[in-house]
Amino acid sequence: MKVAIIGGGAAGMVTAYFLDKTCDVTVFEKQPILGGNIRTLNKNVQDGIDGIPDDLYIDNGVIEFDESNFTEFHALMSELGVEMDHVSLSTGYFSTDGRYYLSPYRVFHSESSMAGHLRETFRLLFCAFDFSLFMLRTAIHNESYFKNKSVSKFFRDHVYYRWLKMLLMYGYSIPYRQIDAMPSALAIPLLRRCSLFTRWTCIKGGAYTYIEKILEGFGGTIRVGADIESVIRNDAGVTISILNDEPKQFDKVVFATPPDQVLKLLSDPTEEEVRWFSEWRENVAHTLIHTDMSMYDGYNVSSYSAFDVFEKTGNDAGYNAFLNPLIDPDRRSAANYNLAYNMDDRIDPKRVLHTQEHHTPLYEVDAYAFRDEIAANNGSNNTYHAGAYLYDGLHEGAVKSAQAVAKLLKNATA
Repeated sequence: MKVAIIGGGAAGMVTAYFLDKTCDVTVFEKQPILGGNIRTLNKNVQDGIDGIPDDLYIDNGVIEFDESNFTEFHALMSELGVEMDHVSLSTGYFSTDGRYYLSPYRVFHSESSMAGHLRETFRLLFCAFDFSLFMLRTAIHNESYFKNKSVSKFFRDHVYYRWLKMLLMYGYSIPYRQIDAMPSALAIPLLRRCSLFTRWTCIKGGAYTYIEKILEGFGGTIRVGADIESVIRNDAGVTISILNDEPKQFDKVVFATPPDQVLKLLSDPTEEEVRWFSEWRENVAHTLIHTDMSMYDGYNVSSYSAFDVFEKTGNDAGYNAFLNPLIDPDRRSAANYNLAYNMDDRIDPKRVLHTQEHHTPLYEVDAYAFRDEIAANNGSNNTYHAGAYLYDGLHEGAVKSAQAVAKLLKNATA
């Protein structure tokens, strides 16, 4: 069976990996590199990285993974032989008025004195109350209750809830002012899972390492820089037209693109497909790698974390992820490397090492409402859909969707 996979990001490449031994697989990727939102400097990203040592691999995109809840992802990493490191991650909330709040783990690992522990713990008392209230309010409802509701129904204008919104901004790279419109069916389970005892991992050598492992034994075809003009389906199969190339014939097609791209590629969408995908909108996240720590000036803190979120005026916010503990645990480098989102106005342009643009889904209630229906109809009209948006929107979802599609296609060949 000849299978075309459109999209060489996480979902597309993992689908290709699972199908490689049973199908004739071709991956089409519009970008000149594979990886999607996996952008590892000095690996799949080679250009525009002056000032970074060649043996330092910095992720400007996907960074860390929740060990407790990313079970399928970690199982895949083990199967591929990818080395993982356990990392101790914490978070901090920095307000516009100079106040800040540190997570309990950070308090007890950054403050050396008992007075410091007490001072920072006292700041968290109101957050602790809101945490308990949030967990109680969201625990008394079943899963169906959260469908077709936005997260704004569950948030208040308190520090703790603004902190939660900023963590969602961090996880999905969606502008802070648009977080209230996120579907609660996606956001609430994630926030409930991120407990005080969440265990995190990162991939040695950067996230793109696992794509390299997939490619090592891959027997299919990879086509980067493939600008697809149209996809046409019929009972006999799928015709894919590519700019400056002859049309290609396949038996099945897998869309592993952001969902807002599906209708742009389909020349013959069905009424159902129009309904499923017309509400999805593009989200472009601008991130940068830098060495400027001045955003912390004015805050009396002695440590940084990979989850530092910054309140900004005008119902806005950004984040800064301090990367050295993840990429340079032996402290070989004197530089402080950071990944920032929506913090350009607080960073010296001369200390910016690299920038990236990430095309990601914009999660809104009306679009997300069709997630289950899309997955349930995988296989109709010789068409399948894979992507993190069909599950949790994160890497675990990408792997689960790839597993589901691969299983259906393997059954179709049996």
